[in-house]
Amino acid sequence: MKTLLFSILFSTFSFFAIASSSNAEPVKSMQKQLSELIKDSKFYKSRKLQDAKILVKFTFNQENEIEVISTDNEDYDQSIKSVLNNQVLDLEEDLSSKVFILPIIVEIK
Repeated sequence: MKTLLFSILFSTFSFFAIASSSNAEPVKSMQKQLSELIKDSKFYKSRKLQDAKILVKFTFNQENEIEVISTDNEDYDQSIKSVLNNQVLDLEEDLSSKVFILPIIVEIK
């Protein structure tokens, strides 16, 4: 029986600025919400998944909706965009001026 191991790592161009501030909670909250979005999606539950490393570059608009800028994996590009684009996250601060990179590692075992 195949088991899907799925891990989400999180980094950002401005991560050090956020992490060094007195409140790193927005990053942790964002990471948790993104993880839940992906794990609840059809993409995650798909039996067609193969081992992959996917870097997703994204930002937020003024309404805290995710705007995927790009991915580095053509096979999963449309799937990732359909899962994340226009999803609203509950953020405590305005992150619309920042660009984030979300590494997604899919391992089938």
